[in-house]
Amino acid sequence: MTVEIPSAVAGIPSVQHTAWMLINLLARFEGVVHRVGVRCPPGVKLNGRVIPLAARELDLATALITGGNAIGVVPVEENLTLERTIVIGPGQGYAGRPDLFAIGSGWSGGVSVNPPGFDGHLHDSTLPFGPYIAACIAAGEVFKAARMRPASYSAPQAAFYSCWNHRANDRLNAEGPQDVDIALDASLVGVGAVGSAVMHSLWACSALRGSMAIIDNDPKGLDVSNLNRYSIFGQDAVGRQKATCAADILSDASIRWLADDVAVESFTLTTPRVLSAVDRNTARAAIQNQYPARIFSGSTLDLRAEVLRCGPPGVGACLRCFNEPEKLPPDDELRSKLKAADETELAALAESVGLTVAEANEWVATGRCGVAGERLLPLLRRNDGEPAFAVGFVSVMSGVMLAAELLKDHLVHAAPLTEGQQRAAFQLFSPLARSNRAVAFLRDPRCPMCVPKSIACDIWAQRYSGL
Repeated sequence: MTVEIPSAVAGIPSVQHTAWMLINLLARFEGVVHRVGVRCPPGVKLNGRVIPLAARELDLATALITGGNAIGVVPVEENLTLERTIVIGPGQGYAGRPDLFAIGSGWSGGVSVNPPGFDGHLHDSTLPFGPYIAACIAAGEVFKAARMRPASYSAPQAAFYSCWNHRANDRLNAEGPQDVDIALDASLVGVGAVGSAVMHSLWACSALRGSMAIIDNDPKGLDVSNLNRYSIFGQDAVGRQKATCAADILSDASIRWLADDVAVESFTLTTPRVLSAVDRNTARAAIQNQYPARIFSGSTLDLRAEVLRCGPPGVGACLRCFNEPEKLPPDDELRSKLKAADETELAALAESVGLTVAEANEWVATGRCGVAGERLLPLLRRNDGEPAFAVGFVSVMSGVMLAAELLKDHLVHAAPLTEGQQRAAFQLFSPLARSNRAVAFLRDPRCPMCVPKSIACDIWAQRYSGL
């Protein structure tokens, strides 16, 4: 695949954001893309925070190559024209005929097989949401072209999506503010595929301030198999804990990251807004059990990305609704497994949750309630299996939608998901599908955590209405 950035538009922030995220996704496409070629004019200055895996003083072309190769999955090479070409931007000043144009600005982005035209006012925005959506849809088309039978695949003539109003159509949508200047006070639970895309999106917003707690307790940390989906990490991050490593990589953000490599079950969520980017229902239930005022959730299924605005309490779905917690083995069974573990394994587990080996051994021997048990049990109960099907562009799409909803919830007269339309989904297999929109999503009548007029639901309702 070749990604080409025409010189006429290379300095525009939205073009740079689109180019980087597309190269970022293609460079993680092991088994789908063999090489990524980058054609970009030299000497173009980076316009703000664009590429977290490259030094900020590099020019755009060098930074794109450096950042792509820092991932360490698919090689990224300069000035190569390969089998297929995607041109970034509206086609201004480009005379060739590529396979696709990818264009995004503000809150909207997508692809077109023909030059989609140029409207200057659309390119004033420094927001990354539309550009990242364009990159995700373009990467989805690359994936389908590689995986589907040639006779079955044809690229859409034009397909765009806006995370401002959650509408899919055949043109770029200009709705929404060109920039967002707010101070965040929120928490992100989960720094995996979706969560890292949330952080990438917020980091790239030039005017955001405030702080965000980020919580992730994967005891393995980042491993090589994660690199195909985790959009801010490169090979140098392998073996590190996700939350603290992500905060280090994005440390030049105007947002202050408060990283904790702990389980949400042992963490007190004190912020009014909480983003769930976890992939286990036990963690979702643990977040809901703290009843923060506003909860947003991002998730994926096959080629579908979705975001949920929980509530209103007792009416709309909570985070536990339709998410039956996984069955957990009894404490005694877990203690028996630890008794059979060797000292090295026990020591590693103890260290990962801030315990001494003596404290861990005491809990194994006695099972008494206390800090040791509270910290060890979430690790022991993890299901280490990866999702059966996962591709990076779907996770990034969900993360972008989730980050956008967080900002929209702060804005007066904004157009976020509403109390009547709580869920939005985008199916990348069919970018123009009628289902790609916001819809109502009511509570699960069997859910025990948001029963109307229960004490817990009343507490949640007070916090919800007070925000």
